[in-house]
Amino acid sequence: MIIKTKLDKNDWKVFNHYVKAKVQEDARSWMDSPIFNVFIWLLIAVVILGVTRPDMGLHWQSAAFAAVVCSILFFSIYSKEVKVLKKLIPRVDDSIYEEKTIEVSESGIRSKNSKHDIFLNWENFSSVEFEGGLIMLFLDRANAIVIPSAQVSEPAALVEKVRALIKM
Repeated sequence: MIIKTKLDKNDWKVFNHYVKAKVQEDARSWMDSPIFNVFIWLLIAVVILGVTRPDMGLHWQSAAFAAVVCSILFFSIYSKEVKVLKKLIPRVDDSIYEEKTIEVSESGIRSKNSKHDIFLNWENFSSVEFEGGLIMLFLDRANAIVIPSAQVSEPAALVEKVRALIKM
């Protein structure tokens, strides 16, 4: 089966979001919750205020100041993460957005464009996912050959065929 395909920026974002969600799902615990982090920072602020000024008690001005400081910390960390994720998006002229030919055979898969010609045996693949309009043939947790399902005549049949070949 030969497939002519071309990824766009939105396809890359969907793939990147999927990979990030899968990795976070594997490593997530209740302590990773943003609400838990805000609660801990507020608790730290209350303890610091209680230790440094035990005779004054806690009043609304102190609580408001602590909430503002915690909010600034929370949003600065979040904005830094967003900036890092934006830098992971490939440039418009990158080869990932070029049209490529993908050939699926019994022995493996060949991906070819003007800058690469790669053949991978099915033993190299760990899984196949079909989600968000993409067919993702994973080599490991974060590397995959990505095919937009709209560019395949029968995406469900391709996914089942590849799943069967990977398990052989």
